[in-house]
Amino acid sequence: MNLTELLRLDAPAVFFPVLHHSPAAARLVLQLVQQMRPAFVLIEGPDDFNSQLAELTLPHRLPIAIYSFVRSADGSRHGAYYPFCVYSPEWQALVGAQAVGAEARFIDLPWADVADERQAS
Repeated sequence: MNLTELLRLDAPAVFFPVLHHSPAAARLVLQLVQQMRPAFVLIEGPDDFNSQLAELTLPHRLPIAIYSFVRSADGSRHGAYYPFCVYSPEWQALVGAQAVGAEARFIDLPWADVADERQAS
């Protein structure tokens, strides 16, 4: 699949690659969601947080972050932050999804799985 096929706006699934914390990408992803009004918006973030996703729609003062951590069998701890600020494409995708009634879902592996893979290598 070439880049032109990947970025077709008339495809059943539209991919919007972003640079994290890019004001331009944040503005454009919000515009795309508002224009297309999709049924689903899939966002980079820990999928084990999906059951708490509604908490992100509460009135927060940005920036905020999701913090995921895991304690390994050897007792070591590993964590990751998923930051959100007004100019985060991920945040604007969430805002846009809520505005158009789309279901937003995080699609990254849970941090515990990522940390286990990193320790194994």
